[in-house]
Amino acid sequence: LVALRAGGVRVHVRDAELYGWRKLLVAARVWSPDRKRWQTRFRLGGEAFAARSARARAGVRALPDRPDAYLQIGATFRPAGAPYFLYCDWNARVAERFATSGQSPVNHLRAAEQAAIDARETAIYQGASAIFTISERLRASFVTDYGVAPERVVVAYPGPNMDAAAIPVRGARRAGAPPTVLFVGKEFARKGGDVLLAAFARVRERLPDARCVIVGPSDIGAVPAGVELLGPLRKDDP
Repeated sequence: LVALRAGGVRVHVRDAELYGWRKLLVAARVWSPDRKRWQTRFRLGGEAFAARSARARAGVRALPDRPDAYLQIGATFRPAGAPYFLYCDWNARVAERFATSGQSPVNHLRAAEQAAIDARETAIYQGASAIFTISERLRASFVTDYGVAPERVVVAYPGPNMDAAAIPVRGARRAGAPPTVLFVGKEFARKGGDVLLAAFARVRERLPDARCVIVGPSDIGAVPAGVELLGPLRKDDP
């Protein structure tokens, strides 16, 4: 958005997420005694999709003039106008492919629910003027799984939500300081924590003083030698 505005484009931002009574109403309608299933149905189900779509349309109607184009994050609500562009970090077909990991949202949905999500997403993806993706792997999915023309899918990668120029230049590592790997992420298993620990064990064979600092998960099972588990940290705690 900063780059668009710097280029002379007038940008309006509208939030389609659900808050307050809207969130409570949808949450009540999709309630399940299984907490994971409840969360997944709220995030991806038809009730929340319809409510977010209504919020998006209302936000656009409140604008002083009609936009020339729409940039939407994800496909959890219907685009509020055309032409529209998407930025995506996942899709339903990729989630299905990783069901065996036990960390996919499809593990908490019935087949009919999965099919409904897939149908909604397919219509949105095929109607987009362009789709920006977080990775080459996801780009390939849009092309092969959804039949989106290759020239309409562009890898943009995730960008830092900060001014990169403001990051100080890293100085040389202090003499005697151990080489350190930092992992930050709450969902340790889903984000490849087992791969990290296996790789770090090989690193320790060559560099016995190496350490690995893990921030986010409360429990990773047995903590290997050289690994320091800090658990969840508050972002406003110095």
